[in-house]
Amino acid sequence: MNTTNNTNTKNLIGALLLAVSAIASGAAGAEGLTREQVRAEVLAARAAGTLSSGGEGYQAIDHAFLSTRSRADVKADLAAAHAAGTLYAGEAYPGPFPEAKPVARAAVRAELGAARAAGTLVDGDTYPVAAMY
Repeated sequence: MNTTNNTNTKNLIGALLLAVSAIASGAAGAEGLTREQVRAEVLAARAAGTLSSGGEGYQAIDHAFLSTRSRADVKADLAAAHAAGTLYAGEAYPGPFPEAKPVARAAVRAELGAARAAGTLVDGDTYPVAAMY
């Protein structure tokens, strides 16, 4: 039995080495570019100003953007939005959540009962299906 285990182990190791070798050779030749070619492309993109900075920022920044509005117009719009209370900040993109309005428990239970009777609830859900779409 010990000989069978050794043979199985050797076969498994051989198969793993073949698989790793095949994956490594496929990955290296997948693009067909050499290290020097990739380096040349990166340097050319950097020189042209089209190299992406990576990270979490937007990758498709249009560097050729030209505003059609003056700085004074934009600042005036900002001041008006600030005065109207329509600005939001932080993670509230694309805007602030609507203000929660208190609802009586009886009204919620009645709405839930009506939704159950109409068959518009998803199994295990607590909201009417029509309200979700």
